[in-house]
Amino acid sequence: MNVLVLAPFPVRHLAAQRFRIEQWARYLRREGLNFTFDAFEDEPLHRILYQRGQYGRKALLVLRAYLRRLAKVGRAGT
Repeated sequence: MNVLVLAPFPVRHLAAQRFRIEQWARYLRREGLNFTFDAFEDEPLHRILYQRGQYGRKALLVLRAYLRRLAKVGRAGT
């Protein structure tokens, strides 16, 4: 079975995400589950999001991430 994991952060960037989701993937693969991790934040957004200023760039990167996520979810059932 294929599982799409809609995570907020890139893989290996947040301890809570690793603890709740990522660490179990390797064990569940043995049971026949295949995981695809899709982070809302891509690397450019992750680098800039928590800095001061650059609101226009942040808004564009968030919009791009949102549209990318919508497209991914739309293709998930196919």
